[in-house]
Amino acid sequence: MDNEHCKKRYGKYLILIAAIAVKHSQGRLNLHFKDDDQTFLECNDVPLGRSLEEYIFRGNHQPGWSDVLLDFCEDVLYKVKKYGLSISYKEAAVFLYTIGTEIYDSSLLEALRFQLLISDDDLLQKSK
Repeated sequence: MDNEHCKKRYGKYLILIAAIAVKHSQGRLNLHFKDDDQTFLECNDVPLGRSLEEYIFRGNHQPGWSDVLLDFCEDVLYKVKKYGLSISYKEAAVFLYTIGTEIYDSSLLEALRFQLLISDDDLLQKSK
């Protein structure tokens, strides 16, 4: 698969991670589209992290997707968990881990799972 195709696919995956979090948030999270073509995941009208477009731009350029997925976890998903949206967090984190299996070397996947705070049971439940 060529590099441009991968870039587009991972950008769509990042948007999907945000949509998964919204879906499982019982209405507390939303995607907010601003006039200047910026999309933010918000909780109670407070943006969580940077715009999705900025993460996608950084993923497609420097520092690259391996760093950007971790940044997105720290900037956005940890805040989702902090707001008490544990199901939203878990569903989005498991999907982020699934994407990580395509990006990270197998020796780094355990560290990614640890950083995402997901268990083997979480991964097994998702695969059913």
